[in-house]
Amino acid sequence: MHYREVAMPAIIPALRDNERRHWNQQVVMLSCHVQRLLSEMDPELYDRCFNEDERSLVRRERVARLKAKLSEDLNLTSESEWSGTIPSMSSISELLEIARTSSEYRSK
Repeated sequence: MHYREVAMPAIIPALRDNERRHWNQQVVMLSCHVQRLLSEMDPELYDRCFNEDERSLVRRERVARLKAKLSEDLNLTSESEWSGTIPSMSSISELLEIARTSSEYRSK
């Protein structure tokens, strides 16, 4: 068994996160360099891991936007009191659909 099939899916999201958000330019450059080496080592596996991380990122951003919308719809105060406003069913439905279809939420 090649351990890269276990390691790459765990490593690539962290490298991509470093590339996007790390404050130290040397860490950013090293993350890019390691990603390039991994992509040369096993292009097919790297592409699969990269695409899965991209889908996961899009899904997390969508969930964050929906949570913000729900919070706005509920009009929560700093004391977490409910204003009585009913949130839109479309926001709730979207969140439930994401949770239902997301591999992050599926039982293994």
